[in-house]
Amino acid sequence: MRLVTYTLGSSGARLGVLVDGLVVDVEHLGASHGFAWPSDMLSFIDNSVTLLPALKERLDDADGRLPAGSAVPLEDVKLQAPIPRPRKNIFGIGLNYRAHVAESAKSLDTDKDLPKQPVVFSKPPTSVIGPGGAIQHNAKMTQQLDWEVELAVIIGKTATRIATDKAMDHVFGYSVMIDISARDNRRAGQWIFSKGMDTYAPFGPCIVTADEIPDPVADQERGHEAGLQYQIHDLRHPGPDIGYFIGHDAGAGRHHRYGNAGRRRSRQDSPGMAVAGRRDRSGGRRRRCHQASGRCDLMASFSFDRELRFGDCDPSGIAYFPSYLNILNGVVEDFWARIGFPWPELITVRRIGTPTVHLSCDFSRPSMFGDLLTFNLHISRVGGSSIHLEHVVSGANGMRWRARQILAATSLVDHHAIPWPDDIRAALMAHVSAGEGAEARPA
Repeated sequence: MRLVTYTLGSSGARLGVLVDGLVVDVEHLGASHGFAWPSDMLSFIDNSVTLLPALKERLDDADGRLPAGSAVPLEDVKLQAPIPRPRKNIFGIGLNYRAHVAESAKSLDTDKDLPKQPVVFSKPPTSVIGPGGAIQHNAKMTQQLDWEVELAVIIGKTATRIATDKAMDHVFGYSVMIDISARDNRRAGQWIFSKGMDTYAPFGPCIVTADEIPDPVADQERGHEAGLQYQIHDLRHPGPDIGYFIGHDAGAGRHHRYGNAGRRRSRQDSPGMAVAGRRDRSGGRRRRCHQASGRCDLMASFSFDRELRFGDCDPSGIAYFPSYLNILNGVVEDFWARIGFPWPELITVRRIGTPTVHLSCDFSRPSMFGDLLTFNLHISRVGGSSIHLEHVVSGANGMRWRARQILAATSLVDHHAIPWPDDIRAALMAHVSAGEGAEARPA
């Protein structure tokens, strides 16, 4: 079974299963049979012992005759990372491929000797992006941006001190992850900068459940038949060693990067270069490397997590409308800082304002005290002196609300509209070009 996280139009991220070129919405399929099934991958993994066989049973019973409204063509959706925000760090085994050690010794002046013990590193959850997401390349940070295609192991059960021969029983499934590395940072001992910067873990597009690939190393052909294209060979620390590692650090929804799933690499990737990883029979997914005016690097969207505090809510614990707008304003402020133009610089130094001239909101579901919300922002249009922003705010059960916002560039000297300065416009345009279906138009 191949599970995905997807969005359709402006909807929030949802859990789906791939069936004959269709994405079947898991929550909707369950509801059609009277079941309250989750709409997100992590909740499904948490309850997979009962949900996975139940889902298989309903799909088998349907025999292609799915309930109305429960499925859409794959080409109509946008696939996200299967787990958009992992609960914990992604753990990897470094220098676990003999040819990689030899190659690195020649091209990067690293140690030619194989490590005696597994080299463990991690990537933070914020490094994850989905299929087609733009990889940030900051030339001020690295001149040796590199990549490897890896087999990702998704843990399905929380446990500790598991016997080595039982460790793989805790695996929920497998996927493909591209390990982006700043090699010169690693040589300098800066592992966090080398492996953990934003967008350094392109992930997906799907998770193949473990029952379809019982032994991903010994039976790689079966993995290929299941729709996951990878190749693992010549490992320094094979299955038993990795099983021991998993057994001492198993958490539901956690990822482990294991071996090289077919190495295709390009030293010192540059802006505009596409990075490709094989996945299933429907073809490859590409991630493009972006850089904006030598100033910073941009993603197709900007994501910001915020837990609702009691001060954001009314006495009953329901989110208070004005508080939503305060949070949204903070998201926009963080966005400007992220692309290299923090408000203190714009306002106090350059005397440029970015007031809101239009804001419309549509609310789908209420939010409560303690809810963790994800604010996604992207630019849909850049004008001569304006930008159009699209916001989608999602929670555990899907989209909560969305907003359309227009900001104008103004002079804080005479309070009149002004054209975007060239450096700001270049950064905004680079952000638009990283997205899908966005436009750049005159004001």
